[in-house]
Amino acid sequence: MTPEMMAKLRRSLEGWINEQFMADMKYFHDKLSEDFPWFDGLNENRKAALIELSAFMGYKNLCSLDGVLFSLETNDFEQAAFGLLDEKASQYVNGRAPRLAAIIRTGTYDIQLP
Repeated sequence: MTPEMMAKLRRSLEGWINEQFMADMKYFHDKLSEDFPWFDGLNENRKAALIELSAFMGYKNLCSLDGVLFSLETNDFEQAAFGLLDEKASQYVNGRAPRLAAIIRTGTYDIQLP
């Protein structure tokens, strides 16, 4: 295969991956919006954190975090963030848990982690 063919194949594959990623993110956004009426009232950063959690945990596992979801519904972002750091939630997202919890707590991506 020539270098030109390889480059064309790589661009085609990257395009497909980006399209699939965007389709997945839209799916999780729409599913969260449909299943949790309060989701639409969250700011964009908190929505993005929940979409990321859905993608990495699996939607069913996210839905099993009753305490986190209740805290989000009642705008208790401190408690929701704390719930994400518990063993059950953090096992699904590995090292992402502190960052995602900080986003949920503050509503911003402009965070400083220790």
